[in-house]
Amino acid sequence: MKPSAILTADWHIREDTPTCRTDDFFAAQIKKIEFILALSEKHNCPILIAGDLFHKAKSSPFLESTLMLLLRAYPSKNFYSKRLLVIPGQHDLPNHNFDLIHKSSFGVMIASQMIDHLDSEKPVKSSKFILTGFSYGSKIKPCREASRRLKNDFRSIALAHFLVTESSPKGKSKVLRDFAGATSAKTVLKNNPDYDLIVTGDNHKSFSESYQDRLLVNPGNITRQAADQIDHKPRVALWYAKTNEIEWVEIPIKKDSVTADHLEEQNERDSRLSSFVEKLNDGYEIGLSFERNLKEYLQSNRTKKRTTEIIWEMVENE
Repeated sequence: MKPSAILTADWHIREDTPTCRTDDFFAAQIKKIEFILALSEKHNCPILIAGDLFHKAKSSPFLESTLMLLLRAYPSKNFYSKRLLVIPGQHDLPNHNFDLIHKSSFGVMIASQMIDHLDSEKPVKSSKFILTGFSYGSKIKPCREASRRLKNDFRSIALAHFLVTESSPKGKSKVLRDFAGATSAKTVLKNNPDYDLIVTGDNHKSFSESYQDRLLVNPGNITRQAADQIDHKPRVALWYAKTNEIEWVEIPIKKDSVTADHLEEQNERDSRLSSFVEKLNDGYEIGLSFERNLKEYLQSNRTKKRTTEIIWEMVENE
């Protein structure tokens, strides 16, 4: 049985090197992307990306052209116009604002027709499934063709970018729900019965959960960019429409290419930047903690729109 799609999220393609990396990180990214593209070519199926294709909304022309050349090396053979079916995450959007998408590297990829940008108003349809995208900042809406799906034996898929955790109330998942407003996978499945498969991005941990024969998959990030992921094994999921099941495929890595030596220094820096980071350090991914806590602070305190935009511009240009 052939897979119907490859489920991924949080590529966070970038030109600079994360502090925790000790290798040629740019070359490592290329290898990971080539691995996924080759997997797509092998199975002749599309790649779904649940947000954060880029690490920065306004990436360099060099990074954009590199991705374009990679995609052209693996021309799509299926009925889709492109190999990548993608929604933008907050990292893809200037100031985390969807209205500014035309000013982003994600917008360049759309204009160059190298990716299929999924719109909630224009689902992608095939004989096996109907796929609807919900970009960062938007909520999952009911599937318009839910009744037709049941009668015609095809699957409905929602691709979304918001923070979802495993349903177990322990450890990091509980902290993320308590302090970052994350939603448990089971809750997401219960609240969206129209979808057989929900693919989410933002949480860099990979996991899957099922509820009443429906499935939620959070693929996680494809490269380790934070020290607390030193033992993380990036992977993607092969999804089979007929059974609505997945098969995890690990992405090859060099385990010793990530170090935690800088961890203490970075924690001290984060603490100096903002006192509210301190109480959440144990529950957030090192390297992304300051940004996520800043987001929560701005949302919970009335901040002028222009002030918020200036803050995000400074963060993105750091």
